[in-house]
Order: sequence, then structure tokens, then C-alpha cells
Amino acid sequence: MLHLIKRIIKEQLDEALRDEIPDYMISAVKNNNPNVADKFLDMDVPKHTELIPNVKIEINEPNLKNRFIKEIQNHFSKSILEQFQDTKLYENFYKKNSIAKFLSKRLNMDIYFNMFFSKQTYNKIANEDNRFIDKLKFFYSKEFPLLQGKDNNLLNPIFSNNKSNLFSYIKSFNTAFPQHAIDLNAIMNDRVFQGLREPIMNYEKNVMDLANTKLYLYITDKPADILRMSVSNFYSSCQNLYSGSYNEKLLSNVFDENSKIAYLIFDSPYVDNQGNKHPFTPISRTIIRIGRDNKVLFDKNYPSEMEDDFHNILEKYTQLKNQGTANSIYDYKNVGLPAPYMDKFKIKSKGGESDLENNPRAVALADEFNFDIAELEQESDNTFNYDGERYVVYTEEEADEYTRDYMRDSWTEYVGDSQNFYNLVTSGVLIKDRVYITLGIDDDYLDEQGMNFEEFLENMGIESLYDFNENIRKNGYSNYWNWYREGVTFNLDAVIRYFGGMNEVRNFAIASYDGRENNNDGYLIYRLD
Repeated sequence: MLHLIKRIIKEQLDEALRDEIPDYMISAVKNNNPNVADKFLDMDVPKHTELIPNVKIEINEPNLKNRFIKEIQNHFSKSILEQFQDTKLYENFYKKNSIAKFLSKRLNMDIYFNMFFSKQTYNKIANEDNRFIDKLKFFYSKEFPLLQGKDNNLLNPIFSNNKSNLFSYIKSFNTAFPQHAIDLNAIMNDRVFQGLREPIMNYEKNVMDLANTKLYLYITDKPADILRMSVSNFYSSCQNLYSGSYNEKLLSNVFDENSKIAYLIFDSPYVDNQGNKHPFTPISRTIIRIGRDNKVLFDKNYPSEMEDDFHNILEKYTQLKNQGTANSIYDYKNVGLPAPYMDKFKIKSKGGESDLENNPRAVALADEFNFDIAELEQESDNTFNYDGERYVVYTEEEADEYTRDYMRDSWTEYVGDSQNFYNLVTSGVLIKDRVYITLGIDDDYLDEQGMNFEEFLENMGIESLYDFNENIRKNGYSNYWNWYREGVTFNLDAVIRYFGGMNEVRNFAIASYDGRENNNDGYLIYRLD
């Protein structure tokens, strides 16, 4: 009878996951894990290991706090600029360079024009000082003079005496010069542009608020805090609740009993770019895991530049000592979800619903190479080890996604000085308008000089991508590789076509051992080493 009473009390006290997280997180979980979301939302969340303490400790070290605030301010500034590059306003500026020049000259916006189109990178601007944020405020102001709608001349425009916001200005511009119309609806409905209003307009206040707010080390296993691990103004990752490329793996951390999330936080709420409110402001985070033999593993820190300081704080304030190495193995008790994403460590799934004989990837791998499936070791959802040899098993869609991510980050390494720069531009790999802007030329300039683009490159000594990189570095790019941004400076689809198409690129992007792709029952199998 006593046992029955205890069980009833436990059932009353335990809460299903859906009762412990807000509605927007429930929606995100359903979006990220559509096939199993309801099942796990109705499950009780297990108690996480006591070897990692749940703590909230104030960091009372003024010098350390000031250093963090400085790093955060710089990171925040660069993050704002990087996000501004993704706005529809910025995209329209690049697509309509003549309109950008018009805006800069006629609105006395030379400083903005220089910031967007000069040969300086955002990083260099940000490193010089943070006052450029004030310049971005102009785009959210009501200081735009409206154009007269009729009988206007682009070379000698007529303005009314009225001023309004950017949207009204673009509307008046489109009316005056319909042949140069800017996509107003795209800019007005751009959530990135709208979401940047608050951090840009309240930049100084936000920095001051952070400086006056207490800094805490916060270690937790609360489901909501685990799910928000990569939602921050100061960092993101593939585990981002809304947009992470591997956020289907996020939920498994909630049910992983041997890990907790460690944050460095300011104890003040903030609203993310989706309009959802969070109870604290995270500025850095690390996942702490308990590995084999109860070894403590500190996974990668976000943002990475704060890793050493944050890991030192963890060791100082918790007495935990990081024992993780590149060879550390984390054993994950599978519950039927994709295994947690590992930044630093190898993972092996054990037990639960991950019986390899019922795992179609494992079955396909064993069938393709006549392996004894009982001898397979599963390192992650799609990676297996057999007798010291590692294999990855993808669906075609997954393989294509991985290949696109790989080429997005690595394509420049494959062209270097081996591919003709002019061919990269004419094939569409590099976006011609962006190259022109960076080199400070346009078709009118080339006509004035009596040469075509290929002859201009020859005169400049630009034969390869490396030559081009050297040119832009000399002209103000402090980190010239940051010049490359998909959709702004290069076309990823054109890159893949340039290297022979997706099937060809998949082989050298994934099959690091022998470049071979094997197909079994709809799964693509590659040997890694």
C-alpha cells in the first residue's frame, strides 16, 4: 500500500515535457522532430546526473567582468553588422548599385556608402570603434526626405519639404523612378531588418545595462534552458532552436541524463529575434558531460573566443576539472531520438530503441560490405565503426545538405591559385556586381579606360583567387576570407556545377578515405578512414 501511495505521489509531481516549456518551444520541438515530438512532449523528463551541480553563482571579479563586457561589446557589434548583411535592404543595395550611389550622394550618406561598399571589411570597421552603430540608426530614423512624384530626374532629383521613414522614402523613390524600383514589400516584411531595430537603436543602453547587471555562472538541467542553449544575441550554433542545421538533435539533450548546460549569464531578460522572451541574457555556453569512468567533459564553448575564460570559471567555481581530450568517448543511452550533437568528442549510442538490427542505416551498411551487424559500433546517428574503420550513412538529401555545407565553407581552398579568376566570375561562381564593387569599378569605368573586364584583371595582375585576395587585403580587408558570403559574393549552386555537379562533389566532400560512394537500399555509404 505504501509503495502504491509513493507511486501515485510521484506521478502527480512529475510533469511531462510539454508542461515544463513555453508554447513557442513546443511548436519548435514539433517542427524540429515532427515524427516523434508528441511522444516526447508527453514523456517525463529524467533526473540528470548529480555529478554536475546545478548552480547559480555570481562572478565577483571586476577585471574579469570588464574583460567579458569588452569582448561581448565587440562580438555584439560584429554580430549586428553580419546580420545587417542578411537584410533585404542590404541585398537591394547590392543588386542596385546605381541606386545605392544615388542614395548615398543625394541624402548626404557618404559615410554609409563607404561602410557598405568600400574595400574595408565590417571587421575592420568594428575593430576601429563601435560608433558605426550610430550610423546604422539612420535607417530606422524619420530623416529621409521624400521625393517629388512627378517630373523627377535621377541625375537632379527634386525633393519635397517632407521627411519620413525609410519605407516612405522608398515608396516615393519608386513612384518617382519606377524603372529603378526597389522591392519595398521585401524590405518592409524582412524580419531580420525589423529585429535589428532594438539592438541598433538601444545599443548604448544595452551595453550600459550589461555593465550594470550582475554576472552569473548558471548550470542547469531545466528543459527550457537546455532548448534555448543556442538562442542568444552573442552566439548561435547548429543547435539553434529555430534555425539550427542540426536542431533535430537538440531535444535529445533534454533526455540525456549525463549532461547539463552551463551558461555565463547576465541576470536580465531579453527578447530574441523571433519575439520570444527569455528570463536571462546568455553570453556564453558550454555543455558539460559525464563520460566513461565518470570523466568530466567540457564540450566546445560558444562563442569560441570565450572558451578559455569560461572553462577556467567552471573549474574555479565548481571544482569540476575538464578531463576531455580529442579521443574522449561519450556513451549516450538512446531513447529513440537522434544522438546529441558532439562538437569535440566521439559518441557511442547504447541500448534503448537503437538496436542495430532495427536500424536501417546499420542494416544497409552491414549488407553492403557483408559485415556482422553485431560487431558494428554506433558513434552517432549516421556514423559507425567496424574493426577500426569508420563509415557514415546518409540519405541522399542528407548527403546533399552536408555537401552544400562543406562546399559553402571550403570551396575557396579548391580554387586557390589553380583556377582562372575571370572564369570564376563569368561562370557565375563569383557574383560579378560584388566583384566590381570590391574592385571599385563598373562598366562605365571600363569603357572610359578602353578595356574590358578580362583586360582590367590582366593589368591588375589578378589571375587567380589568391591574387584577388591579396588585392583586397592590401586595400583594407583585415580578414579577407570573411569577404565571402553566400548570395552576396558567391553562388553556391554555381560552385557545385563548376566542380562537376552534386554527384561528383559529394564524393570528395564526404568520402575522405577513397572517394567512393556506395548505394544500398536508398542509403549512401562512405568510408571516412
